[in-house]
Amino acid sequence: MLYYNITKQFPITAMRYCFFALLIFLSSPLQAYAQAGKAPLKVVTSIKPVYSLVAGIMQGVGQPELLLNSSQSPHHYSLKPSERHKLAQADLIFWIGPNLESFITRVLNGLDKNTKVVSLVNTEGLTLLPARSTNHDRKNQHSAIDIHIWMNTTNIEKMMDEITQQLIRIDPDNSWQYKNNSKILRKKIETIKNELSSKLKNKRSPFLTYHDGYQYFEEEFNLKNVGFISSGSEIQPSARHIQAMKKLIRTQSVQCVFYDAPTEPPIMASLLAGSSARAIELDATGIRLAADKNTLWQIMQKLGESFQNCL
Repeated sequence: MLYYNITKQFPITAMRYCFFALLIFLSSPLQAYAQAGKAPLKVVTSIKPVYSLVAGIMQGVGQPELLLNSSQSPHHYSLKPSERHKLAQADLIFWIGPNLESFITRVLNGLDKNTKVVSLVNTEGLTLLPARSTNHDRKNQHSAIDIHIWMNTTNIEKMMDEITQQLIRIDPDNSWQYKNNSKILRKKIETIKNELSSKLKNKRSPFLTYHDGYQYFEEEFNLKNVGFISSGSEIQPSARHIQAMKKLIRTQSVQCVFYDAPTEPPIMASLLAGSSARAIELDATGIRLAADKNTLWQIMQKLGESFQNCL
């Protein structure tokens, strides 16, 4: 009888109308919240080692974008229009610094004043080593600081802290997630450091590198680099310097000469002629690796394996 009276006073169509009106009323706060919510954070990174760290700290919140995903040198890379657009739209940009990614330097003045640009070489507490130079290119040395700062586990920790702080500053709503990811990465760094220390213990055989880009790694794990062919990747060694290196290979019984991925320099054949030394590739920037949150760890592990196997 009760149901009959209600339906007599409120026909079915009217009840349906009230029901849907109630749903709209209840859902409107959620819609308002979604509309009032912030747009996804737009974070752009320069090279794969930086991308890897930022992606690890941002996991569960968002995904950064990578600019340099090719085998080209960051010193002379030329930005595409689509990449310039990425930088222009970014809330936050992470890079190493002007002495490495010069292609970013050229667009900084044109960025929106609200875009935060973080040069990681300026991170407080970094271990910074002076750039070494050979006699033949001393005048052409491109930086007083060795810019390859990501090949040292202590530096990785410092940069990770800086990245975390910058993300929290611009996106405080996700501070807990950033801090938690940072704690996970800190354990990962400790594991990698212990593994590398074990692999490279007592690996003191002398070696040469073509490009002096591994000083931070050598210093941390007590490796013995007795010389290098060129301080800068774009600087060609003189004939006199090549002869000096050939003599060094012979007198120091050097078994390995390491060069940078992806291409073996043509001069290597002449350099190694008449010796038992081998040319071995190293990949400091992850040219042969996919870009993800694990790339930096893979770079460090592969460097350790290459040095371990040859030395």
